[in-house]
Amino acid sequence: MSTGGKRRRFWLGFEFSGIAATLALMTLMESDIDLMNSYTGAASDLSYFCLPAPVDVMLTNEHFDWFLAIIFFLPELLAAALGGFLAASLFRVSAGRLSESAEAPP
Repeated sequence: MSTGGKRRRFWLGFEFSGIAATLALMTLMESDIDLMNSYTGAASDLSYFCLPAPVDVMLTNEHFDWFLAIIFFLPELLAAALGGFLAASLFRVSAGRLSESAEAPP
């Protein structure tokens, strides 16, 4: 919160969107739908098709905990980054509020 302007708007959007994405994912994973197995299955299929074979074997067999950490971290990170970029670019601060914040002591 010590930053100002676009940086502050980015971090506020990042935090808000990241928390919202985390809560949504937690709610969906606890629902009666078997979303956890279908999500991990889709992610492992995608890694099989997109990653080189040695990396895919290493992640899905030897280091499955790393694989799970990556696939459950990336959606929230992408949602948070998108929210931050949208907040920084869409919302503007008026010139009067900007001059008031510049004159106010820290």
